[in-house]
Amino acid sequence: MARTVEDASRDLSALSRELKETGNGELRKELMRGMRDAGREIPKGIRSGVLSTMPSRGGFADLLAGSDIKQRNSLSGAYAKVRFTGANSAIKDVDALNRGRLRHPLFGNRAHWFNQTVPAGWFDVPIEQQQPEFLQAINRVLDDIKSKLERSV
Repeated sequence: MARTVEDASRDLSALSRELKETGNGELRKELMRGMRDAGREIPKGIRSGVLSTMPSRGGFADLLAGSDIKQRNSLSGAYAKVRFTGANSAIKDVDALNRGRLRHPLFGNRAHWFNQTVPAGWFDVPIEQQQPEFLQAINRVLDDIKSKLERSV
């Protein structure tokens, strides 16, 4: 059955609550592992998009592609969440950069700062492009865990 993002999120949360109530910690761990595996390719897509869209002069694209992109999963609350966050010690405002605004000093001279327009969506667009595959993987994980839970009852 095809699920939307919202449906999958609700189903993940409901399944997590059910696993918690039945005390099936092993299946809950398997669910979290499946969520993590489903999102494994997304940081690679973000990094490859950076190299093709961001300014490479001065090594900025390489610096940004080397950023640490983390996946954070949560099964608590009304909706399950899978979040991707990016951070780099040299890049302070990832959100502004995603909106298309790069602020940098002139050749390392921190007395003179400049704003530069860069392609917006370097972080969001690859996630949106990979969403169908990610959602398929999440749906497979959901169906697999549900069938294992039904067999164990």
